[in-house]
Amino acid sequence: MSDSTITGAICSLLPDGEGSGGVLTPAVAERLMELYPYFALPASIVLRESGGMMSHEERRRLTRHLARTAPSPVVLATLLNDSDEPFYPDEKVATPSTESAIDTFLSTYGSGGEDDEVLNRLIFNPTPDYAQLLAKEEQHNLPSVSDGGDSHDDLLNRFIIKQKQQEGSAPQDEPSRIPAVTVENRHSDDAAAGQQQETSLLSESLAKIFIRQRQYERAYEIISQLSLNYPEKSVYFADQMRFLRKVIANRRRNAGKQ
Repeated sequence: MSDSTITGAICSLLPDGEGSGGVLTPAVAERLMELYPYFALPASIVLRESGGMMSHEERRRLTRHLARTAPSPVVLATLLNDSDEPFYPDEKVATPSTESAIDTFLSTYGSGGEDDEVLNRLIFNPTPDYAQLLAKEEQHNLPSVSDGGDSHDDLLNRFIIKQKQQEGSAPQDEPSRIPAVTVENRHSDDAAAGQQQETSLLSESLAKIFIRQRQYERAYEIISQLSLNYPEKSVYFADQMRFLRKVIANRRRNAGKQ
């Protein structure tokens, strides 16, 4: 059944002498509302076809009539055909961001050992791609444990000094050269790559130790240097550095209140 046929049938419900020529206008719809208080179709058609040209008062009267006569909210939405503004806007679900997660944690951060472990996991929580890479590196390139009798603090300090010496002795602007491809060169490159991976893992392990000891500034220095040395992982390290900066600032702010 076409729209014109439906409109004509609706207009034929008017009493004799009140014919509208088969045109359903807002005035005709309101007249039908008086004659048939529970007949919602005329109002819905007028709102759908002429709602944009009606006055605010006319729209309000027709919409209120639909709200009274529609048997359910679903039917009301269908009759309005989304031409009217919803009574309640769609609820927007807030997606938690990294920043909000950090702020929430810092606002409830305590001093227990369990909180330290949570902090460690939050800072060293890699993205899926990097997690696979890190797991592979840890499986195949685990550093060997020293059998020396030095104390724990001495080993940490020696490692830091060694790192600083290596960074200071490396040339900054040396022009790159393309070496000849030989078996000896390949072995040398593989050894250098293995040493680089081992250094990365050792540095991250050291940063975790400093975090457990609440030496956040020293942990930040290590991660910042790792970000410079391994630009392909800069996104991963950026989250850790941002988190540590917030932890350091929060710690200083709390210290100032005491």
